[in-house]
Amino acid sequence: IALPNPAIGFTELLVTHADGPYVIQILNSNGSIVKQQSGLPGNPTNLVSLYGLRGVYTIKVTTATSMATTKLVVL
Repeated sequence: IALPNPAIGFTELLVTHADGPYVIQILNSNGSIVKQQSGLPGNPTNLVSLYGLRGVYTIKVTTATSMATTKLVVL
């Protein structure tokens, strides 16, 4: 879950049900990674800076056993 969405400047990503360490990637419309950070299952809330970004992006969260995506609009 990304809050707020649409976002300006930053968004908070809530990663639930992670079975281990995870990687958050923000992908542009071409599928290129524009931001990346790591997280741990004991810390489900992740603040992500969106400085310099505008448009529609895909948020991809990957663990050792699963992957989830969602859309993010940055104003």
